[in-house]
Amino acid sequence: MIPILANFKYYFADNTNGLYGIGSLGLTSLMYKVSYTRNEQKIDWTPSTGWSYSYEKKSYEDSFSGTYLSFGAGLGYIINEKIDLSARYLTVSSKGGSSSFINIRAAFNF
Repeated sequence: MIPILANFKYYFADNTNGLYGIGSLGLTSLMYKVSYTRNEQKIDWTPSTGWSYSYEKKSYEDSFSGTYLSFGAGLGYIINEKIDLSARYLTVSSKGGSSSFINIRAAFNF
């Protein structure tokens, strides 16, 4: 996942300490590729030989890529001029559903 977001802050008091709101809007590029091999059991029955078991090694591969709308909202708190804490809930909407996660941030300004 590669997010490209524009973030907005709204300070409820002044911008040197206290509570603020965060808004995020942008695009997220999703890409994955999965390859794996597994043994599959094959069971056969014939009247002349009865049951027979064998294993067959099969390989699978799947890949996906796309760019989707991302948005989120959260709150932050500036403790003092050096420490800034925030939490944000982000959603990536995609075809057939969406993915959501929580972003927690602690920043030290110097």
